Amino acid sequence: MAGKPTYEALEQQITLLESESAQRKRFEEINHSLFKISNAVNMTSSLDELFRTIHLALSPVIDTTNFFIALYDKSKDSVTFPYCVDSVDECYPPVIEVSRTASLTAEVIRTGRPVLVTKAEILAQRAKSSFKIPGCTPSEIWLGVPLKTRDEIIGVMAVQSYHDPMCYDQTDTDVMVSVADHVAIAVERKKAEEALRESNRFLRATLDALSANIALLDEQGLILLVNNAWRDFAAQNGILTENVSEGRNYLDVCDHANGTNTEEAIPFADGIRAVLAGAVESFMLEYPCHSPNEDRWFIGRVTPFPGVGPRRVVVAHENITERKRLEKEQLRLEMRLLKLEKTESLGRMAGAIAHHFNNQLQVVMGNLEMAMDDLPRGMDTLGTMTEAMKASRKAAAVSTLMLTYLGQTPGNQEPMDLSEVCRQSLPLLQTTAPKGTILQAVFPASGPIIRANTGQIQQILTHLVTNAWEAISGNQDTIALTVKMVSHADIPTSKRFPIDWQPHEIAYACLEVSDTGHGISDRDIEKLFDPFFTTKFTGRGLGLPVVMGIVKAHGGGVTVESEPGRGSTFRIFLPVSNEELPCRIDLPAISGALQTGKAEKISKTEGSGTVLLIEDEEQVRKMAGIMLTRLGYTVLEAKDGVDAMEVFQQHQGEIRCVLSDLTMPRMDGWDTLTALRILSPKIPVILSSGYDEAQVMAGEHSERPNAFLGKPYQRKGLSETIRRVLADNKIGESENPKKGE
Repeated sequence: MAGKPTYEALEQQITLLESESAQRKRFEEINHSLFKISNAVNMTSSLDELFRTIHLALSPVIDTTNFFIALYDKSKDSVTFPYCVDSVDECYPPVIEVSRTASLTAEVIRTGRPVLVTKAEILAQRAKSSFKIPGCTPSEIWLGVPLKTRDEIIGVMAVQSYHDPMCYDQTDTDVMVSVADHVAIAVERKKAEEALRESNRFLRATLDALSANIALLDEQGLILLVNNAWRDFAAQNGILTENVSEGRNYLDVCDHANGTNTEEAIPFADGIRAVLAGAVESFMLEYPCHSPNEDRWFIGRVTPFPGVGPRRVVVAHENITERKRLEKEQLRLEMRLLKLEKTESLGRMAGAIAHHFNNQLQVVMGNLEMAMDDLPRGMDTLGTMTEAMKASRKAAAVSTLMLTYLGQTPGNQEPMDLSEVCRQSLPLLQTTAPKGTILQAVFPASGPIIRANTGQIQQILTHLVTNAWEAISGNQDTIALTVKMVSHADIPTSKRFPIDWQPHEIAYACLEVSDTGHGISDRDIEKLFDPFFTTKFTGRGLGLPVVMGIVKAHGGGVTVESEPGRGSTFRIFLPVSNEELPCRIDLPAISGALQTGKAEKISKTEGSGTVLLIEDEEQVRKMAGIMLTRLGYTVLEAKDGVDAMEVFQQHQGEIRCVLSDLTMPRMDGWDTLTALRILSPKIPVILSSGYDEAQVMAGEHSERPNAFLGKPYQRKGLSETIRRVLADNKIGESENPKKGE
């Protein structure tokens, strides 16, 4: 039989039981704290709230009067203190360069081990350290443990006491260590959640900032995220908002779409399925989505959403109406450019043809004129040749009209009153108009003033009125003529010609001619100003092209307003001039027909002296040589500029005047003129060409000719030009006598 336990033994047993009970209670409190910490990861909404929960959860098992959690950024070697409760120091500044700082927090991070030190030990360590000393108040005892995840230190959790140096012991260290792993996991998870929320906020903010309609779909086609632009588009266009709401299956919406502009919905849904299945990398579809107010176009794109896990896609619908409009406008401009290039090419060709045509006409008309001059009066042959001369003059006039169409119009321009010129033209226009046609004119008392050639303005008016009375097909009707002044902003942009003409920011004079005839289709309006285009009868078609050429030469434009059955209105716009009018407008006679009068006899008064004739066309050179000889001049001939220089050097003392063609091989007319003036600065030179004078004289040239003679010319024009040049040169010599005279 065992004996009774002694008092001492009972006392030891009671102490042991109390210790075990205290340990169990503390373990229970620790487990309860860990449960709270683990639960806080799911229950708290932010890191700050998690830190507060950890702080409160630890207070039953350890003194957390002074408590902080520090987070370590390895990439920056720095520590921040997002949560701290301290009875002495209000806040902790960030620690920069942890590896070179003599702080206890830095030591825990550097060593990766718990640190439990007293104030005396703290001061002793600082005294021996060469590291930077932090500016915080030393505590009586300090306990810190590392927060680790996957063998990586993410921070430090620490407690300290400013009054009791025995506040913490090894047991408290063990408790902190056991809790630290759970705290580290909780912090890491919460940081990841916050990073994810921040990423989602950024994603939504980015999507909402975009104008395209964008949604994120999961592998089943459910809408995970949709931006405000799509919601707004649905609300503005009568689309059910639930069809573009998160949680809705977008594939179902596409599969069951009906109504207008929904033909592309099913193909688009199939494209989404193909991208989700990985069959294609991406999908794109352009489709119409018209509204009652406008025609709209969209482009739908489907692209994979990057990331791990189930496949997701981004669906974006972008309004490309403006892009489509610009593409259409670009195509229109490209076609317009092609037309301009074609017009320019045809213009060069027409100019060259007119030039060569005039050269050949020069031979025909010159020889005809000389043959007619040689025939006795009264012979039947003379009448026949007269008719041939009339036909040649008509051909020359057609050539002139072609050059006019190209904007190469001869004639001087001067300030003129547009209303006055039109007013003085009315009587003859009314006389030549078909019977019953009434010209109704609305002109200002004076103005607007333009700088123009009076005869060419008359041509414009004559051609437009002729076009109008032909449009009314002989019916008794009224043709309205109006003159007014308009702003550049009031000039229409459509059906405006030339197509490359852009009005300047100035005032324009407007000459308007309207009729109530059969009108013109849009297709024909585009061709109205093409040479020889006509909807009337064969043989016509130069009237409106001539109008266009004259308008171009005056820096203006033409607009046409017409539709079949409603008549037409032609408006001519010419820049207003600020110049003063000359004292009197000398108005020449109007004639809608080509001048076909008989050949004029010229004075038989002979010239004298030697003329150097430079011409590369043998027939022209031969004809001109005979004509000059008959005028009484001695003729020296050269086939181009190089030959001319040799002839001139040999006969410089004899030659009184030079008649030179412009376009020649080896050395053209301008180079020949310059070379001649070097040898003889005062030698009179006449340039001759089948091109228009304005075109020939344009540009910068070191020397200018004394006169220009357009081909085809006749004997009278040749004689008068040479006489005038010689007379002017004689006057010049008398006004500037040589030294010694």
